[in-house]
Amino acid sequence: MLRRIVFFFAKKKKTIIELQEQHPDKEYFKKQLEIAQKNEEIESIKLNLKDIVIPIDQLETRFSRSQGAGGQHLNKTNSKAEIRFNIGNAKWFINEDIKNKFRKQYKQYITQDDQFVITSQIGRSQDQNLKDAVKKLQDM
Repeated sequence: MLRRIVFFFAKKKKTIIELQEQHPDKEYFKKQLEIAQKNEEIESIKLNLKDIVIPIDQLETRFSRSQGAGGQHLNKTNSKAEIRFNIGNAKWFINEDIKNKFRKQYKQYITQDDQFVITSQIGRSQDQNLKDAVKKLQDM
């Protein structure tokens, strides 16, 4: 809900209703209030990836060499798993406002070319790391 806003720039404090009544273009003022209310509602949403169904064919998986200890096996295999999707092309988001909220909330996982990326390199195998990356995505 839009908070009750009081403006202090006038001699007498005015509420939004009083300003709307005095504004020369009441329709414009009303539209601006609706936009502000919509933006506030979107800002209050905490996006949870558990609530979003992402089609598996929209996800891209990649494997690369993992870092860290692991011996000779690790140096020869591509065990690091990476799951990614392009936010701009994602059809499962309701609208552009939700996409922007998603970008804001998960900005540390988003690349400059608008790719959402989750990686895992905890295990020694591709399968183990892929399962961990999917679990990370589901737990967000």
